[in-house]
Amino acid sequence: MHCWLWMKKKQPLLSNRTRVRQAYRSFLRAEQDLGMRLHSSDTSEDVLGRIHRSTDRAGAAELRNVYLVARYDERQNISRKQVDQAKHALRATRKKQ
Repeated sequence: MHCWLWMKKKQPLLSNRTRVRQAYRSFLRAEQDLGMRLHSSDTSEDVLGRIHRSTDRAGAAELRNVYLVARYDERQNISRKQVDQAKHALRATRKKQ
């Protein structure tokens, strides 16, 4: 008789690079919810220039800077500190009223 253990599948651990990119995608979704139309040709600079007036520009710029390193600089390891910086910047984008 076999004894099977039913175990919950563990979610794969996400890399710090992926976490930063997820934070940026969350920012993009929030901007879309506020009415921004994204096009496949838009760069992060284009997006930054069109953010909603209620979005904190400094937070958005900080998030963009961390995202650019995570997205395009494969030689640099992304630290947990950079992930925290991206998450903090994401939260800051919504604090402006």
